[in-house]
Amino acid sequence: MIGLRLVLCFLVGLTVWLLTFGRSVAWDARRTGWLVGVVVADEFLGIATGMYLARQGTWLEAVACAMGGAVAAWIMLRRVK
Repeated sequence: MIGLRLVLCFLVGLTVWLLTFGRSVAWDARRTGWLVGVVVADEFLGIATGMYLARQGTWLEAVACAMGGAVAAWIMLRRVK
């Protein structure tokens, strides 16, 4: 069961970072509707994950979230090259 939670936390970290990137893209394109939607999704996911980690999460799950964000950043930087 812990393995599934770690995978889900990794995916949440990946998704949050990609939403942050999407926020930047929407801002640069001046797409107000997209920006609002991405900000709401990003904030909701971040707050909900923080609440989960504060209530019943372990340090391994926090590391899995951070690793998901790191992998998302690595993927995006490799695509730019």
